[in-house]
Formats: sequence, C-alpha cells, structure tokens
Amino acid sequence: MKQIVFKTLLLFLGFSLSSNLSFAQSFKDKIKASKDKLAAKMPTKDNSATYECGYIHKTTLAEKANPMKALQKGLGAAFTAEGQPDLGTMSISIFYQAHLHPQTVMRYPTKIPGWETCGDAVFLGFSNKNGIGLSATDGKVLMDNQEILDAGMGTHFLGFKPSERGTKTVTITSSDGDKVNVQLDPGAPLEIKSINGVAKGDAVTIDGTKDVVIELANGDADPNSQLHVQMVCKLMGTPIMYDIIVTKAKNKIYIPKEAFKSFEGSPSPFAKKNIIIVNRVTEKVINNTEAGALRTISAYMDWAPVSVGGELGKGNVITMGMDSTKNVSISFKTDTLAEYVFNVGKGSPYNSPPTKLIKNVAVASFMVRGNLEASETNIEGDWIVTTTKWFPKLTDDTWQNLVDAMYSDFETKLTNGMGYNLLSLDKVTSSEAYKHAKTIEQGVVGNFVEVGAAGTKRIVATTSTDFWKDASITFGSDFISERLIKELDVDMVLSVVVDLNFNFATEALEPKISIAAFAPNVSYKTAAQYYSMTATSVPKSLEKSKAHSGSVEEVIYKMLNAETFTNTYIDALKQLEAKEIATPVYGNLWEAKQ
Repeated sequence: MKQIVFKTLLLFLGFSLSSNLSFAQSFKDKIKASKDKLAAKMPTKDNSATYECGYIHKTTLAEKANPMKALQKGLGAAFTAEGQPDLGTMSISIFYQAHLHPQTVMRYPTKIPGWETCGDAVFLGFSNKNGIGLSATDGKVLMDNQEILDAGMGTHFLGFKPSERGTKTVTITSSDGDKVNVQLDPGAPLEIKSINGVAKGDAVTIDGTKDVVIELANGDADPNSQLHVQMVCKLMGTPIMYDIIVTKAKNKIYIPKEAFKSFEGSPSPFAKKNIIIVNRVTEKVINNTEAGALRTISAYMDWAPVSVGGELGKGNVITMGMDSTKNVSISFKTDTLAEYVFNVGKGSPYNSPPTKLIKNVAVASFMVRGNLEASETNIEGDWIVTTTKWFPKLTDDTWQNLVDAMYSDFETKLTNGMGYNLLSLDKVTSSEAYKHAKTIEQGVVGNFVEVGAAGTKRIVATTSTDFWKDASITFGSDFISERLIKELDVDMVLSVVVDLNFNFATEALEPKISIAAFAPNVSYKTAAQYYSMTATSVPKSLEKSKAHSGSVEEVIYKMLNAETFTNTYIDALKQLEAKEIATPVYGNLWEAKQ
C-alpha cells in the first residue's frame, strides 16, 4: 500500500506521526466522530417560530453589542448630511416591500420599526446627488399622513401588518417648500413551490456541485419586474444578503452551479444555515419632480430555509478571497510591440455580460481633449530657469475636423469589423436622456482643448478633476448610460475619450485613450459593464510629423497613429470575445438571466 506522511501537532506528544493511508483515514474519522458527538451534546436552537407569519423579533444583547453594527452606524453617520432644505440636491428611492422575510436572517444597521414576518414595509433612502455621501430632508416623510420616522443613515422606515397591504401615498417635504408626492403599490405576489423538486419547507441542501431549479407560482405575473434570488453570506460574523442571480419574470428559475461562485457578493462565504429568497422587484424612475432624482420600487418576496454544504459551506473571507473560482475576471494586454497597447479589463460574470450580446450600439461620447503646453525647470549656475513650450495654436475647426475624422474611421471599422449597428450621433445627442451628459468646452480655451465628434459630450470621468466635478451618489437608473440604453433601446452605450498630453522633449501629443462599454443594469441596485480599456501609444515627434503631407488635422491624425488605434481596438475586442468563450461562466450566467 502506498505510504504517506500524515503530520499533525500533538500537544501531549510533540512529535510527527508517520502512518499509512488507512490509519490516517481512521484518525480523521475518529476526529470527525468526536466532533459529531460533541455537537450532539450541544443544545440546538429552534428558530422555526421566526418563519411563522406575525413573528416579531426582539433584539438580543449579543446583537446590540455586535461591533460591526456599531461600526456601520458610525460610518453611516459620518457620511450622512444633516437635514437639507432642497430636495433638488437629493436622489430619493422609495420602496414598498411586501411579505417580509424573518428579521433574524439579517442584521440591519438602521432602525426597522414594525418589522414582522410576512408583514410589509415602506422605506426610503436619501443620497447626495450633488456630491458624496448620504442625505436627509429637514422636512417630513409621510405615508398616508402617518409620519415615517428617521431610521438613520439617510433612511426612513415603517413596517405594518399584511392586513394593511395596498396602495400607499408617500409625501416628502422640506423647509423651503419642496414637495414630492407619489403613490406606490406592493409587487405582484409570487410563491416558491419547490427547490430542486423538493417542496417548499422540506430539507434542501445546496452544495454548489449541481444546478438549482426553483419553481414558482405566479412568477410571471408582472413582465416588467425582475426576480432576485438571494441568500445570506457572513462577513466577520455579520449576515449580509446578496443576489445570487437576477432574472426576468417567469415560473421556473434555473440557476447554474457557477452562479454560487460568481454572485453579487462573491467571494463572500455563505452561512451554513441559510435561506433562499425570491423577490419580485419593479422599478420606476419618475422624472420632472422637485427631487434631484426619484424612483419607486415595488416588491414582493417569498422564501424557504435551506442548508449550504460541501465546499460551498466552507471557508471565510480570507480563504474565499484567494479562491480563483470565486474571483473570475478577464484581463490582458495586447501586443506590447504594436503602435498602440491596450489594457483590457472585464469584471465578474455577475455584472459583466458577454460581448456576444452586443448588436445595437449608441456612442454617447467620442472626445479629444488635452493639455497643449509643458514646462521644464533646470538649474543653470545661480539661476533657476523654467522653459515652457506650447503645441502650435490651431483653430477650433481644425480640432473638430480631427475628432470627426477619428470617429468616422472608428464607426466604419466597428460596423464592418464587429457587425455592430451604430446609431447616428445625431439620434444619440438629440435624445431626452442626453440632457444628463456633462458639458465640455467644444474648442480651445487657453492651452487646453476639448472637442466631441458631432457635438458629443462627456459621460464618464477619466481624470481626478472629472471625478470631483461629477461627484454624485445616485441610483443606477439615474446614470446617463442606463437612461440612454432604455430610451434608445440599445445593447451598449460606449464612451471613448482621447486624453492628450504635450511632451516637452518631442513636442508631440501623447494619447491615452479610455473606453467604457456600458451594458443594461443587472438590477435596480447593480450597474453592468461589458468591459473597460485603456490604450496608449508613443506618437511621432512634431518634427517627424511635419514631414507628412495633407492638412493640419491630417498631420495630427498621423502623429496620433489614429488608424492603428481603431485597428488594434477591433483586434482587442476579438481577443476578448475568444477569452469569454474560453470562460463559459459568462455565457452560462447570462443565458440563465433571460
């Protein structure tokens, strides 16, 4: 029999034990039996009552003393503004959640008065649309003229009995006279019938080795809704609920086994005693109100207790963080000897759909911008000498011709090379959603140039200046990319920004190109992106570029190796497509979402 060395630390012997395989297995069996015996002697807590409708949980001393809850409250308070008089500075989400899960499966850092199993709740979240952090009104929040009290961290919460279920009117006021008044209903009811063929309520174990099928009654009732399948993970002992998959409304949900390793909270470890929740969610964005941004969310959930076993039930945050199967992503660099080098990144399969889903495309931003001067400081004897150089001054029309020529090549090759249908830029920029784009200079100002092809503007931040200028905490459906996707009915919204930097030595314009490819949101709370790319090149010097014939914009076009940029971009897309096929979890998950 094959010999192995089975090493263990024995405190009372202090030496290594060498044994054959059968002895080692016997030793492991004894340890397991000892643990099972000890577990059998431990009292088990019966929490079945918490699943009964009407159950109201009483907070325990241990829950009150939980350090993570105190930390969450402290951080939330630090990032929440005092009551504000202007609702126009806020993004407001109003939720009506019907048929609440047992409170004990989660620990909420905010107050949740009135929560009971199977009950309903209306709650609101306020965030700072014009900056960073959470927000609050200095007025009142009412539901059918009953005040919904502040629950902390920019939220208000009011639970009530299922007998009171029905249309609710929510009113928000502020001291400067702003008022928001909306009606909302609970989500259409649904019910879990079975999980993997096992009737709801009977023992079910999910171990990640096989696909999971959930059968529902009335799952397809609202075609405008999405179904969120959720489970609980534990982070430092604190239960957190995450989406495993989000699908269209239907009566049978198919969850590929890979989804349990590529979910919203991956690589977080699952709680062994768990729950599966199916929550129907219908989101509605409401425009033209006195709020900065406003949406309502109507929801209805059902749930069933489950156990998590096998490898899926093992590990902690640290070990799961090192598990490559729970951290799937794609990243690569194109040929480093080419004129343009692309760094390509694709996120988790949960929020990064495969590029094979792309057909109709709206290019929302195609810009050239940059700094046209550079300085160099040297010490010459007793003097500190600063020398400044400038790129030759060009007219606004010249820069516009340059960016239009670059886009023309880009559009042609993306259409022919990838088979995409690109909407005209006029159709994109004339849309209602495009009013949310960021304004640009659209010409030369001092030693800075910023122009967009056919009048396109900026929709993403590519510099730290952009980031702080755009700072906003709002919901995903308020993002311009998602607004464009919905209004124009496209599969992808694309942003291409060519940032130029004037090189003091070569007097050339060095490009760094940022590309962001936005996909339809995963859900009301999660945005999606096909990929992001950055491309860099070492351009020809100004002196060498002057040898080119043609107009001024044609000379710069050649300096920037513009045609090579587009060719390499198409090549990078095809490489990404091949890598997605080699990583089938991307395709499997997104097919299941349909």
